[in-house]
Amino acid sequence: MEYLKIFFINTALLITLAYLANLIYKHTITYAPERVKKVSWVLLAIFAGWISSFFGYRLEEHVIFDLRFVPLIISTLAYPHPFILIIIGVGTGLTRLTFGINEAAVVGVLNLSILGFVCAGLSFWIRRTANSVMNKGLVTIIVVNLMNVINIAVFGVIPAREYITDIMPVTLPAGLGLSM
Repeated sequence: MEYLKIFFINTALLITLAYLANLIYKHTITYAPERVKKVSWVLLAIFAGWISSFFGYRLEEHVIFDLRFVPLIISTLAYPHPFILIIIGVGTGLTRLTFGINEAAVVGVLNLSILGFVCAGLSFWIRRTANSVMNKGLVTIIVVNLMNVINIAVFGVIPAREYITDIMPVTLPAGLGLSM
């Protein structure tokens, strides 16, 4: 149950950041050059991922569960530019190192970097399909959440069997539901 509480806190933080970013965008960044908009977006997405980790659930001493991949999902839909998505993925991954350098942090960097490349690939699909925004959003949410689970099971510091049987049944549905 503690997992869900932390995931809801993460969701509330991300919604608040999205609201504040929208407010700032409407009043200042709207008139800025495109390059400033892109850089602002990248910095905000990376910061949102970091803040999600900061308030994440500490499962073990160094293992953090959070929704740091949600800004990457939003970025895939809002700014479907592959290079930007890779920067956000790698940048968000690197923020994990601010909590200490250990095996779990390295896995966190690897996971978010992989998710950045996956989202870059999804951005090609988003630009080339005529599907609705809803379909694009659902596919992006499902693919990113599933890749997150696969990455943690394959590279994570928690044994894959334990992760899949004990943790994933809670975190995957929570991640899917809350990232929607």
